[in-house]
Amino acid sequence: MMPLLRAVAVMILLLPSTSLAHKPSDAFVWLDFDSDSGAFEIRWDVTLQDITRELPFDTDADRQLRWNEMLAGAGAVYGLMQKQLRLSGDCTLNPGPLQLAEHAGERYLVLIRSGTCRTAPELQYGFLFDADPSHRVFIGSSMDSASSQSVLSPDTRTFVMTADAHSGFFAFLVSGVEHIWGGYDHLAFLLLLALPLLARNVQLKTLWKPLLVIVTAFTVAHSITLSLTALGVVQPPARWVEPAIAASVVLAALLNFVPRLARYAALLAFGFGLIHGFGFAGALAEMTADGRVPLTALAGFNLGVETGQLIVVAALLALSAGWRRRPFFRQWIAPAASIAMAVVAAGWLWQRWPA
Repeated sequence: MMPLLRAVAVMILLLPSTSLAHKPSDAFVWLDFDSDSGAFEIRWDVTLQDITRELPFDTDADRQLRWNEMLAGAGAVYGLMQKQLRLSGDCTLNPGPLQLAEHAGERYLVLIRSGTCRTAPELQYGFLFDADPSHRVFIGSSMDSASSQSVLSPDTRTFVMTADAHSGFFAFLVSGVEHIWGGYDHLAFLLLLALPLLARNVQLKTLWKPLLVIVTAFTVAHSITLSLTALGVVQPPARWVEPAIAASVVLAALLNFVPRLARYAALLAFGFGLIHGFGFAGALAEMTADGRVPLTALAGFNLGVETGQLIVVAALLALSAGWRRRPFFRQWIAPAASIAMAVVAAGWLWQRWPA
């Protein structure tokens, strides 16, 4: 019993950082251009936390950010915007008043510059990319009657406005991969469903089919709810989605101690996958500048999530190949992992429970 407790303790010590992890740094940019009149507007939503990394707004050093301090630094903020969000197109733009907005429960400073451009501008974005490689910028663009969505990253810093509607399929595919790799709760759920299979004393080649069935069931389920939510067919209460996902991880961990339920792993993956799909939909909506999700963006993000899942499963099989058939894995590692993830997921549930 003591080896199991030690293993559980070690795993819990390794896992808390995931329960306390913050979402990656992000920003939103809207671009609106009318080619007939030359009228142009750019809006930049940037988190207060990120903007204060570059500019010292707390002038009285009391460690509290006040609105009057923000207003006093408006000139510096717009100077930063002009420097870090470079526009071609021979534009003459004037700054508007500072505003506040909220995305996913976090406050953002809103900066707007408007005026005219001779030609459709090209955006070169540089803010935070060198300091924070995880920073992402979600672009919404409207030119005449065409609209588009895209995602900028340290590897892709340029956005070109065009009269052809598009939605950055590849950019959203990459975002889907990044989201599943950073989605500790989704990965924990998949790992918990796979653990009983990995603990079997059978050859690796015999595990591919049952693992693929589980992953496929999870994929089909969350694709259904992701699509229905992104297209506006269903809209579950957002405040209950994240707690429900955490609860699904707790239940999946506990069900690993009921061996007779192992045969229903694919059914469990499908049922709980419906819940996880709502979480993916919320993440995708946050990635689009106006909350609307074009079909190609939906397809790219969904394909990215599936690609990321398959890579994780393949890596899991490769890493466990040398020791998963040994008795200590079945007797200690697999049970300890289930208990540890149940404890951590219970912490997620506590953190996410609506106030």
